[in-house]
Amino acid sequence: MIELGLTTTGSGVILYATFCRLVRTNAHTKLRVRFAIWLVAIAATAALVGPLLTSWRPDIVHALMAGAFAMHLWVSSRAWRYGVPTHYQRGLS
Repeated sequence: MIELGLTTTGSGVILYATFCRLVRTNAHTKLRVRFAIWLVAIAATAALVGPLLTSWRPDIVHALMAGAFAMHLWVSSRAWRYGVPTHYQRGLS
């Protein structure tokens, strides 16, 4: 049961972090960067609502992965403080 709580919390943090990044993207952001952020958001949404809609229950590996990736997004959020990092922009890197 703890795995479900950890996965849900981690997935919620991941979904929020991807939303914050997508809000900051613009027409100059590389397409592959926006696509990757969208894929992460879709995966986080699936992990968040999967247990509610299906009989799937996360195990400890899912919980650890969600927590680790949420931590990664939190640590790397400093690079997004003033907008999309320049190395993710077309023509600026």
